[in-house]
Amino acid sequence: MATLITALPANAVRVSLGSHQVEIRGQAVIVDDRLIPVQPVPIAVLRTLARSPGRVMSCADIRRNMPTGASVDDHAIEMAISRLRRALDGTQLIHTVIRRGYRLAS
Repeated sequence: MATLITALPANAVRVSLGSHQVEIRGQAVIVDDRLIPVQPVPIAVLRTLARSPGRVMSCADIRRNMPTGASVDDHAIEMAISRLRRALDGTQLIHTVIRRGYRLAS
């Protein structure tokens, strides 16, 4: 159990986005010390965007970088972005770049 407690935080994705500190863990994200539970597909999309903060990623880019076995279409990605925005209310961390895709604030 102790190994698990120390290993899980080490696997978290950490990124600074503007004035926000973001840590993505398992099925939750921590934004400025606030723990926010997130569903599986939206958290996978967030992880994908967090690997390249500031880079615009199309739905096809996001789909290519999703974990193996995740079969999602453009609509599922759009819904995941919508759910992320609701969950991360007030942070404005996810930006839409019209006709190009999505990016995390940098």
